[in-house]
Amino acid sequence: MWGVLFAILIAGDAYANGALTPVPPDTPWATFFGVSFVILGDFRYYLLVEEARAPKRKPIVVLAVAVVLAFVVPLAAQFFRATTSIASDTRTTYLTYEALFLGFLFAYGFALKRRTTALERRLFAFELVQYVAWASVDVLLLLTKADVLHLFRIVPDVLYYVVFVPFAMKARKDAGA
Repeated sequence: MWGVLFAILIAGDAYANGALTPVPPDTPWATFFGVSFVILGDFRYYLLVEEARAPKRKPIVVLAVAVVLAFVVPLAAQFFRATTSIASDTRTTYLTYEALFLGFLFAYGFALKRRTTALERRLFAFELVQYVAWASVDVLLLLTKADVLHLFRIVPDVLYYVVFVPFAMKARKDAGA
């Protein structure tokens, strides 16, 4: 069920934020869709981990915890941007989010370390690779301004848009979840 829902969300993200979107760029709606799908993308990870972490919890509790966790980084990023003089260009905004996500991912992983499953470790590793790849390219783009580096953003984008759902489904199957 989650695989189908996540695939639909990914298709919606690609449509709403892609080249053929009916949403005009640089509008509040474009920002809304962009931010919403980032939150939903992170939500996928937290939902699967929380579900695996406590399979006997009520689904509504798992869902509520995953929603709260998915909003931690976006809210922290907004707070960070509002309280610092860091540039607010798109690339810096991405890098800020990616760095905060990686920090929170490690804090969350550390909090779960007391008892993790193979599924949780595999999902953690996937998110780590994806976000480190995005952050690395963004650092290089900020340092060099070399447009050719945008080609390398394709790797984490493919992980996010194409690979996550089948990877997570296989990891769940392998774990017997």
